Amino acid sequence: MAHNQSSSFNDERVLCRLLIPKNNEKTPAAAELFFAALHGVYAASSKIQPVMSFEIVSINKFIQFYFSVPKYLKEFVEGQMYAQYPNVEISEAEEYAGKSLANKQIIGAELLTTKEDVYPIKTFESFEADPLSGITSILSQLGQNDELWIQIVISPVTDSWQKKSISHVNAIKAGRNPGESIFKSLLRGAWGVAPTIAGDKTASSVDISGPMQMALKGIEEKCTKLGFESKIRVISASPDLNTASQRLSGVIGAFKQYNTNNMNG
Repeated sequence: MAHNQSSSFNDERVLCRLLIPKNNEKTPAAAELFFAALHGVYAASSKIQPVMSFEIVSINKFIQFYFSVPKYLKEFVEGQMYAQYPNVEISEAEEYAGKSLANKQIIGAELLTTKEDVYPIKTFESFEADPLSGITSILSQLGQNDELWIQIVISPVTDSWQKKSISHVNAIKAGRNPGESIFKSLLRGAWGVAPTIAGDKTASSVDISGPMQMALKGIEEKCTKLGFESKIRVISASPDLNTASQRLSGVIGAFKQYNTNNMNG
């Protein structure tokens, strides 16, 4: 997906295609281990971290999987892929973007979360079936001249975001607004602005609703994971603009299966 047009895609890059056997029985847990291993490319001494892209593409009614990484990381990424998916076939590929876009209408979107990034989206443990099938089913319904590209771009980050998550949880448990200092919270209370707590309750016994308790548990669980800065982009192309727009809306709708009302989406 135009892998040489972004300044964030530093270093010479290589695009590889994945051929996945139909009888692949690996669970989503294998993907979690794969991405955890990829965090190993983080270099604390560097201000710029490597950018990796993982893509699902439907062209000519054929669904294909790709990854694009700096060339010096190709063998490492391949090794981690084979470690979790021994039967996958990996080969270098030519750029697919733009080859068949003549006389087509193109529309795209970048997906954003609905809440602060401390809140997790719905994870694979919460699904009874493979959530990826909800996305690939949209890709499999395209017409001969339609195209859909889904790109997930990641770059490893430090663990500093975890401190923000813990602070967010502690603030809510203490009855403060997340991001507000303790001094400011006490000042609001002194002026009678803060919510009063009946009886002998203290800030340590603030009543928290069931959904919020689950959300706080989700935040705490999320901050035990390794973190990536990430973006999800979708591009739809078709001879007809309305069709391209409908296909794009369909993919965006499929991603809403990761939404939760009390956490993120």
